[in-house]
Amino acid sequence: MTPEPATILVVEDDEDVREVAVLCLADAGYRVLTSATGDLALSIIASGERIDLLFSDVAMPGTLNGFALARRAVALQPTLKVLLTTGYADQIAAHESLVARGELLAKPYRLSDLVTRVSERLDAGAVQLNKVLSRLLAYWREKCAGRPCPQATDIDLASLADISNYLSIIRVQGTLPDLMFSYRLVSPELRTVFGVDLSGRIVGESSPAAHRAFITGLLRDAVVKRLPVYSATGFSYADSSAPAALAGLSTERLFLPLAAPDGGISDCLCGQTFDWTSAGVTVTHVLQRTIGRKDTIDRLG
Repeated sequence: MTPEPATILVVEDDEDVREVAVLCLADAGYRVLTSATGDLALSIIASGERIDLLFSDVAMPGTLNGFALARRAVALQPTLKVLLTTGYADQIAAHESLVARGELLAKPYRLSDLVTRVSERLDAGAVQLNKVLSRLLAYWREKCAGRPCPQATDIDLASLADISNYLSIIRVQGTLPDLMFSYRLVSPELRTVFGVDLSGRIVGESSPAAHRAFITGLLRDAVVKRLPVYSATGFSYADSSAPAALAGLSTERLFLPLAAPDGGISDCLCGQTFDWTSAGVTVTHVLQRTIGRKDTIDRLG
């Protein structure tokens, strides 16, 4: 059976530019949907239409520019792949980090470059599209050296200085089936979004029960199966008094088991990124006030 072609949603207010991009992607074999505004594009995504990649201009009319559209879209589909385009160099320099699993293609672009970048993003797994987590996973796999997982003593955090802002170490406590987890090292990113230093605390102790069970379930999977576990969460947040930056929240996590000398799993190396760190609210605040969330989990064998 011939697989269905990937679906690309092209969002561009310039009709001529949109038509050229659509023809190019259709000739490359993709199914293409179109929108002239971010607001209309979001309604298409919210309708449940299968979309594999969002390709959007940054500067558009309406209430949603490309960055805001990407945030809202990822809240609805946490593993949606994103490619944005802009002709403004300052936007590329200042805002790339705000796009969850996104990437920016500078205008004007060659059509061959568009097809290449779309293909690369569609072929990549979700964890590979997050520069921090892909870097961490590659390092962990290198340290495995043919073993199911490296020992905790194999990990040199100085070698990960470029992504240290996002790294934590979680201690495994107890034995099956009564595993518990506590923070041994807490990343600056987590301290920012929780508003406190979690060192020594039980993972999820201050979170709602459902979220605590979700996080500990991911950690349990990593420990028991000795496999990397990736997850992405998109939050829907409705509050008329909330800042616009909260209109669509997402976070990605990667849990990597580390062995003790006796062969058991003593720790998990954790990377976690948030696309809303600058919004000025804590995780607890977000979890208490979200109206919905979507989670995606990938156990990386």
